[in-house]
Amino acid sequence: MILLRVENLTKTYPSPDSGFGKRKRIQAVTDVSLTIDEGETLGLVGESGSGKSTLGRIIVGLEKPDSGEVYFRGRNIAEVKGKEKIQLRTDLQIVFQDPWASLNPRKRIYDTLSAPMLFHRFATKENVEEKILDLLNKVGLSSDAAQRYPHEFSGGQRQRIGIARALALQPKLIVADEPVSALDVSIRAQILNLLDELQEELNLTLLFIAHGLASIKYLSDRIAVMYCGRIVEIAETEALFSNTYHPYTKALIASSPVPDPYRIQEPEGLLAGEIPSNVDPPTGCYFHPRCSLAEESCCEITPELTPVPGDETHLAACPITIARGGS
Repeated sequence: MILLRVENLTKTYPSPDSGFGKRKRIQAVTDVSLTIDEGETLGLVGESGSGKSTLGRIIVGLEKPDSGEVYFRGRNIAEVKGKEKIQLRTDLQIVFQDPWASLNPRKRIYDTLSAPMLFHRFATKENVEEKILDLLNKVGLSSDAAQRYPHEFSGGQRQRIGIARALALQPKLIVADEPVSALDVSIRAQILNLLDELQEELNLTLLFIAHGLASIKYLSDRIAVMYCGRIVEIAETEALFSNTYHPYTKALIASSPVPDPYRIQEPEGLLAGEIPSNVDPPTGCYFHPRCSLAEESCCEITPELTPVPGDETHLAACPITIARGGS
């Protein structure tokens, strides 16, 4: 069953005022559509500035889109009001990238976790302590953590607290916005394993946002690849890696580190240049200035996500590679 559906979502921001003429708009997200099934983990990957975090913040209601709709269990979240809106706020939660900035340094962990549980009546004054200790146990922290302050924890421990806070209101969907990018490599695996265990134990639905394809591949059932505010490819994880269609996805896979000390030559498909400006993006396909397969039509026509031959669930926005049967 589809839990969340995004349709033609677009979000822009005003650019900084240079003092010369009319201010332009920064294209953060452009005409994005996707679905997330109940109990599924959808990975969202792309370079910095591609719009991943903005999309996640719109889904949980922290940002309002310029146009397009977000449907949760068939209801447009922009039209939900009253008690139903309060319920929606508990159903949609987010784990932020920076575990230090997302916690109030003046509050004990007990206060951080108890406040939303008491406000939304997921606990009473009599049993809130028991529920907090259960939450801490779920994320791998000892009971004495409840009486400590954020500065007394390591980065990995603070991220576990962030996950516990997201779980406190028993959400149906969690947006994990690059939850391991600010952590040491050794700690990342622990957090990924924790998310995987919680997803299976609690039947959570996750939108997992990350830069690296290794963590995305490990955790995700499906993967959506985002470039310059647009989704350029989306498919089940194994299908995406076994037959890549969009040149940008191929470049991301090629740039992933390989534990091979004897590999001397650079892998094929590495990208040159930078992601284009979101203030003045290229015409046609946004990727064509960096694409070795680009043709004249790529500069003029913006490609739509299209099913690839033989797999209706695998969508790509590149008619050239689709015609070739993959890149």
